[in-house]
Amino acid sequence: MKKYSAFVAATCLMLIASLAIAQPRQRQFQKQGGPAKGAFMAEALGLTDVQKEQIQGIHSAAQKERIDRQAKMKIARIELRELMVADTPDQGKIDAKVNELSTLQASMMKARVHNQLAVQKILTPEQRKKAKALRLQHGGRGMRGKARFERRGSGGARGNRPLGGPGTGAVEEQEN
Repeated sequence: MKKYSAFVAATCLMLIASLAIAQPRQRQFQKQGGPAKGAFMAEALGLTDVQKEQIQGIHSAAQKERIDRQAKMKIARIELRELMVADTPDQGKIDAKVNELSTLQASMMKARVHNQLAVQKILTPEQRKKAKALRLQHGGRGMRGKARFERRGSGGARGNRPLGGPGTGAVEEQEN
């Protein structure tokens, strides 16, 4: 029985770790160019005022939905952690909570794709062509690609650290 409990605990810990690693990266508009980025894209694509309003509406609604889903995921992760540390972990409840987290994560990905397609529908064929060229120009990651790469620094640190911030290797070199 002890071997089984240890196996269940180890399996669940690996599952939690994989869920944490597999979390989709969040777009943090303010940290990735803010209004200036939106203005650049609007100008580069030649968006009309109506298109700008429509796209802003999509982004605003998506942000509200994303905040709600993220809160639900955080709560589910806490509940999963509580199930994992129980004196006698219930495999059925743990599996159900993992399924809940998977469903929430899938809904976030679907929403992101849905919103991208909604924006594409607003653009004219010429604007879509320009947007595609901009994505290709920036490594296929849109306007965020270069900034994200620079933030990672030479150490490959994840997150929204500025150049030379902790974990990038640049600070350590300066201090020596």
